[in-house]
Amino acid sequence: MTPLCLAIDMGIQSAGTPRPVPVFYHNSPPLSTKRERIRNTPADRNPASIRRLALTTPSVSRFRQRSELRTRRPVFISYFNKKTDVLAHSRSYDFTSSDTYFDQCFTVQKQLGEGSFGEVFSVVCKDDMKPYAIKRSIEPYKSLVDRETKLREVEKHQALSRHPNLVHFVRAWEERGFFYIQTELCDRSLDQYIVDTPDCTVSEPKLWGLFFDMLQGIEFLHSRDFIHVDIKPDNIFLTTDGHCKLGDFGLMIDLKKDKIVLAEEGDSKYLAAEVLNGVPSKSSDIFSLGVTILEVASGLDLPSHGKGWTMIRNKNIPDHFLKGLSPELVHIINQMIDPNPDARPTARDLLKHRRFKHLNLNLEIEPEPETPTECKRIFSSSSPPPFTFSVSNPKVITTRCGETVPAEFSGRARTRFSMKKVGKLDFSKIE
Repeated sequence: MTPLCLAIDMGIQSAGTPRPVPVFYHNSPPLSTKRERIRNTPADRNPASIRRLALTTPSVSRFRQRSELRTRRPVFISYFNKKTDVLAHSRSYDFTSSDTYFDQCFTVQKQLGEGSFGEVFSVVCKDDMKPYAIKRSIEPYKSLVDRETKLREVEKHQALSRHPNLVHFVRAWEERGFFYIQTELCDRSLDQYIVDTPDCTVSEPKLWGLFFDMLQGIEFLHSRDFIHVDIKPDNIFLTTDGHCKLGDFGLMIDLKKDKIVLAEEGDSKYLAAEVLNGVPSKSSDIFSLGVTILEVASGLDLPSHGKGWTMIRNKNIPDHFLKGLSPELVHIINQMIDPNPDARPTARDLLKHRRFKHLNLNLEIEPEPETPTECKRIFSSSSPPPFTFSVSNPKVITTRCGETVPAEFSGRARTRFSMKKVGKLDFSKIE
């Protein structure tokens, strides 16, 4: 035995640098509040991601060149027929400029957020001087499959009629391979709101009102056989008057049309356990909302995996996290996060709770939009016009003001025609 080994074996400390003392975390509590986590172990707030549901699509070679994916001129997207097509001219757009439609027609106030799928900006439209939110893809289309995946969010937006508890869609377009969605601008997300409060919670009286708004939006989706799939505080938005709106419909599923067999990246904190081994359902939306209410009411720092994640899905939540909450709110939360999807109440059932009876149920909802048709684009063989619009009727483009532009005009001839007609448009009628 060498002298060093002998010294260690006899318990004698060597003269070298002492080894670092290992730190073990197996005794750390599986659940904690947000404030405890921030105070004790500051860490990255980005949620762990798992694979999430997406629609099947055929494979496309990554080396195949798709020049049509990067058109220089803005292409407005629409899935409706000619009765709802809008030729959205802009007085601020100059087709001879090298700047994009986004840069020419909007003034960016600030960046609201950024993720793997895109970045969101608070902007002011130069035509009507109104504030909006615009989401832009973080990178150009990778393939035709990637483009179709992004365009599905537009289809889902346009398939919904306007509802006071859903974020209002304005328009969408693509340019130079990037994808843009313009929506109404809300004050902030629910996640931003609770982080700014002292205890990362919302008082129960206010919470019941937010709860009611969220149920109204979800019941509206479910009654039309849509599943949101991604309900969480990041996708719930507050208006300046304190109401809630559900947004971000990129993952929304149409039960009448979509077939789900694959998965993509997503947030595991709010997903029901059955979604990991199967497909989402309306009851999985209820679970996600239940976990959201639990987080907002208790200030619980939701785990993305591990023992704490399993405890929540088994309804094994320590009583001290629920201290101060009314028994009826705790009871509703337990119903919504029940491990058995069939045992969870529906949004319509929850809206019958006595707490919501005094709230105003007379919502102003616009009529259902017509069934979306296949999204098409108009191309010309010569140089592109300043705008190319996605419409379902290639013979004529109808403006909101009643003006029509024949589609047979192509290239520069059509450009001159469009620029001539633009002087007669009433911009105040364009949303």
